[in-house]
Order: sequence, then C-alpha cells, then structure tokens
Amino acid sequence: MQTLLGCYEQVMGEPGKCLTIGGGTYAHFLKNDVAFGASRLGVDYHMHGANEYLVVDEIVRSAELFALTIVALCGEHAEPM
Repeated sequence: MQTLLGCYEQVMGEPGKCLTIGGGTYAHFLKNDVAFGASRLGVDYHMHGANEYLVVDEIVRSAELFALTIVALCGEHAEPM
C-alpha cells in the first residue's frame, strides 16, 4: 500500500488516500490484493453509466502512474542476478 500511495503522490502531486467503494472489482477474487485506480475525488465521471467519460490529461497521467507503480512493485520483488 505504501508503494501505491507513494507512486500516486509522485505522479499526481497530492497526497494519496486509501478508500473503499461498494462496487465489485477483480480484487474481491484475489487473496491480499487491492484495486488501484486514479479517479479523482469529487469528479462524477458517470462511471459505468450513460455518458461515462474521462479527461484526456487524466488518462495520460494515469498511464504514467500505472507504469511507475509497475516498475516500483517489480523492483521490490526482483531476484538478484
């Protein structure tokens, strides 16, 4: 969790927070996993409904966030060569 929050803060430039929502995710089926996303609090994206949308700049920042997070998590679990 600390790695995810650190990456979020690095890319988004604001403190990351853990929160839960009532929706179902893939994380419900995996042991010790969490869903991780970059939706901005306070923005109604009409998620999974009519007229759902995303902001292009946010998509780009989300891609950067996911790439940084993957590299960070892989580095934590990398085997020494």
